[in-house]
Amino acid sequence: MKKTLLAALMITPILTMAAPITETRDLTASGGIPLWVYVDKVPFPNGSEDTRKTLAQEVLPGEGSLAPVAGQTFQHDHREYPWRAVSLTDGYFSLVADEDKGGKPLDFSSGYAYCVIHSPEARKADLVIGSDDSFRVYLNAKLAGTGFYERGVSSRTLEDTVPLDLKKGDNALLVRVDNYRNDMGLYCKVVGKEGEPFADLKVSITRDAGSPLWTYPNTLDNHYAYVRTPPPLPEPNEELFGSRIQRTMTLLQTSTSSHRNKVKILFYGQSITAGDWYAIIEKNLRERFPNADLEVQNLSIGGHTAPTLVRCAAQDVYPYYPDLVIFNVYGGTATGELERIFYNIRKLTTAEVLVFSHHIALGDQDIQPHDEESESYKSLAQKYDFEFVNLREQWQRYLDHYRLQRGDLLSDAVHPNRPGAKLMAEIILKHLQFTTLSRSGWYDQVKTYEARRFFEERGDEMMFDGSSWKPKEFGVVGGKAGESIKLPFCGNRVDVVVPSQFKGKLGTAKILIDGKAPSAFPGIYAATRPSIDIIKLRPAIKRITLGENAIAEDWTLRITGVSDDCRDFDYEVIGSVTGPDGKGSRKEPFVSKSGRIRLAGNDLAPFYNLQKKREDMIGFVVKWSVIAHGLDTWKPVECKDPSIENAYTLAQGLPNTEHTLEILPNGDGDLAIKAVTVYAPPLK
Repeated sequence: MKKTLLAALMITPILTMAAPITETRDLTASGGIPLWVYVDKVPFPNGSEDTRKTLAQEVLPGEGSLAPVAGQTFQHDHREYPWRAVSLTDGYFSLVADEDKGGKPLDFSSGYAYCVIHSPEARKADLVIGSDDSFRVYLNAKLAGTGFYERGVSSRTLEDTVPLDLKKGDNALLVRVDNYRNDMGLYCKVVGKEGEPFADLKVSITRDAGSPLWTYPNTLDNHYAYVRTPPPLPEPNEELFGSRIQRTMTLLQTSTSSHRNKVKILFYGQSITAGDWYAIIEKNLRERFPNADLEVQNLSIGGHTAPTLVRCAAQDVYPYYPDLVIFNVYGGTATGELERIFYNIRKLTTAEVLVFSHHIALGDQDIQPHDEESESYKSLAQKYDFEFVNLREQWQRYLDHYRLQRGDLLSDAVHPNRPGAKLMAEIILKHLQFTTLSRSGWYDQVKTYEARRFFEERGDEMMFDGSSWKPKEFGVVGGKAGESIKLPFCGNRVDVVVPSQFKGKLGTAKILIDGKAPSAFPGIYAATRPSIDIIKLRPAIKRITLGENAIAEDWTLRITGVSDDCRDFDYEVIGSVTGPDGKGSRKEPFVSKSGRIRLAGNDLAPFYNLQKKREDMIGFVVKWSVIAHGLDTWKPVECKDPSIENAYTLAQGLPNTEHTLEILPNGDGDLAIKAVTVYAPPLK
């Protein structure tokens, strides 16, 4: 029977007088696969919408053994399918053959992508993959890995890793992508076990001479190039948009090629905020403000509503100390967690915040609760002086004006499709503008104490002790041992800026805050986001609480036992400096023997997963680090790029109150100081 099925699927070559052509490329600089032979829109068997069942079986009989040549065709389900060849810029493509002509993916269908990887030696590698939606990977006709998802493809979905045992010579790689609704895409990289790209791997495909090699024009960054949608509708008073995020917009607007202002932007929320629309905003900002030293992170966590996200924010948001947070999440309005996130941002950072109300989901049952939550966003934005984007109102106006149905902008019941994501980005971008029409509200939250003022103004706050300190055009230079700098300040973070113009040997200095080393303040220590859970969706631990005696070190949590239903587990905790520090269970709170690590039982992700065996979970490792956001000894170095501000955070996470900074030179070289910057969150 199997031979009959395979015979029905036999690839039929297009007659041609010329010999087939073999195309060969190196991997991209990041390890992306640059060549594929592919086919799209192969319907699931019997029109099945049982997505898990479909992923567990073949769609094309004998699919793992396929070795297609572009230009050849095959018959399946009374239809002829052509294989096509594509050359990629960065390893991403949409798996839709006629996208440039307005073609769309087929719901509940599969696409296949095939190439040959040539390795000069046998080696172990990883296929890092992002897919829209699920995937199956075959290497040399054997199933190498699967992943069940309903998601879009972006750089943030490159979290799945399929181990590849490459043999010496040619290795046939075939990836199947299962599409459930709307968009379809694939992004693959081949890297070493430490994430390093290979310089000696080659990728090849074969195509008939009459079959073209299509160069896919998109990269992941311009994934939306083919999306043609009307612009959002005009809104009243657009000239005032952005009034409450003008520190960020001023830093962007005033960056020049010789002075590139550092700007940190954090997108945070759940799956809506994790969507690809944020990449449109990032790309827009980089194009509009090419001179800014822009750092963008999206740490959103799909499925985490406000009651859960408030736990994760302790690692993700406050220690990162961004200049701007762009935020939306469901839930937490009635129970208070949403406001607690807003309160903590205002209490622990000087970040400006842009929040947006919910877009219009598909179901009628969501309308009233999302209306009410959106009104809460409006109220809380006013209370905490956040920039508010009334996305919900504009979304509904857009639907009404262009006579669209709710589902026209959605990929499922709630997540935006590409037109919806583009609309979301364009509405929010109207608020990311520089304006001089509003008052500045940030001058007393981020204060700059220019070093030369002590020598040129009476009664300046910064005090230089001793005769070695000399004012220069670019700042103050000195540093004789025993001749200190003092600055009384109010805030929870203090930075020092070294002038880029200084040339010479830079010395070191001892740092004191209120007569103590910064490391003596427990608040300067923060845990990083833990590594992801066993099903590679979310951080394995929601919150890690540090004891009063925390130190900078790396930590490991190792699963030692798993319950029969795989919902509970036992573990041990080990610090790179502290050493073995106790054993715990997910059923109860944990305090390590040293007191340095505290975990709430329900903050540990359950390890229940039908695709994993119980014995496979034992030994699973979660890693995180504890970082000290401060310097007991300041060791400045010359900045190689004079256009970037050479700033050092001396202490972050201090109590937000009055302090005295002391910089005590060690006498081993000059200290050059342009300014000291103090950050004082508005809530005490």
